[in-house]
Amino acid sequence: MLILSLVRGLAFGLFVICAFVAFGSWAVMTRRINPFSNIGQAIRRFTDPILEPVEHWLRRRGGNPRNAGWWILGGSIVGGILL
Repeated sequence: MLILSLVRGLAFGLFVICAFVAFGSWAVMTRRINPFSNIGQAIRRFTDPILEPVEHWLRRRGGNPRNAGWWILGGSIVGGILL
C-alpha cells in the first residue's frame, strides 16, 4: 500500500512539473512574460532542455514544435491515468 501511495505521489509530482513547463513555455512564447526579463530567461533555462527532445520528435513527424509543452503535459496525464 505504501508503494502505491509513493507511485501516485511521484506521478502527481511529474504532472505538476510538466504543467509548469507547458504553461511557462507558453507564457514566454506568447510574451505574457517578457522573454528578456530575468523571470523569462529563468523559465527558458529550465524548460528548454525538457522541450528540445519533444520539439525534435514533433519536427521529424511534421508537427508544430511550438506545441511541445502541451504534448508533454498530455503525456503526463495519460501516463498518470494508465499508471
